[in-house]
Amino acid sequence: MDTETETSKRIDTETEIRALCNRVHRDRAACTMVTVHRLLPWIASTDGELRDDLVYTALYDIFEAETLQQGDLEWVLAELVSDRYLFRGLGPANGDDVFRRSFSLLVIDAILETQPARHMPGRTLQQVWNAYRDYVTRENDLRGYVDGKGWAHSLAHGADVAYSLIALNVPGKTDVLQLFDIWRVKLSDGAYVFIDEEGERLLRAVFAALDVGILDEDDLCQVAASYGSTPVSNDYPLGQHAGENLKNFLMCWHIHADERRLDQLSTATYEALQTLKRQRSKWY
Repeated sequence: MDTETETSKRIDTETEIRALCNRVHRDRAACTMVTVHRLLPWIASTDGELRDDLVYTALYDIFEAETLQQGDLEWVLAELVSDRYLFRGLGPANGDDVFRRSFSLLVIDAILETQPARHMPGRTLQQVWNAYRDYVTRENDLRGYVDGKGWAHSLAHGADVAYSLIALNVPGKTDVLQLFDIWRVKLSDGAYVFIDEEGERLLRAVFAALDVGILDEDDLCQVAASYGSTPVSNDYPLGQHAGENLKNFLMCWHIHADERRLDQLSTATYEALQTLKRQRSKWY
């Protein structure tokens, strides 16, 4: 009997999952696909400690141990980008399914960090990129930390996936520019004020695109200008929140460009900030 059929017949209790996670940390022999099959459903838990500190960490340890075959990892990626995980429950802005979606992204990123990921077929990695792009376009729940349930953080977790795929040189220039424009729309939505280092996570991918040569400095200057000239609603609080998100992101971008001695980009981000400031003068 294959492991998927075997494990699908059993339903673990929370106590069993906690014990299994602890076993993974102690025993490399527990780093198997059977364990992965048992743990994956629990990334949807609304118990932040169980989901973050135990289940996700155990899955990360399994992938880092590199005991699984490349085909096994490809199966996990395909499962995670399916309607059962990454696209489960899209629509409502405050539903608990966001944890399943967001932690699917973290598990995907854990796989992308492994050595076998460097040898996966390009079509497999491109499919992951396409799935992430479609997901982030449709994701409405952009909350960071949720009281009583822990991190949702869909935008930041997705940025980690984008960073890893860009570092692997998976997407082309058009793909990356399209993603950065999707992020611009999300930042200017105004439904949430991003206060949990989302900007820093996004910028890792921005600068990775420069580092691997997908984009050049001129490209990033044009992207920065588009962020600064993004129309901001006159309505309060949405317009105020959108302006704050764009301002904070561009300020962070400007600081990083300055630290890297990217003079052209440093100037472009400063000018983008000034453009945004002129548009937001109505608030002051």
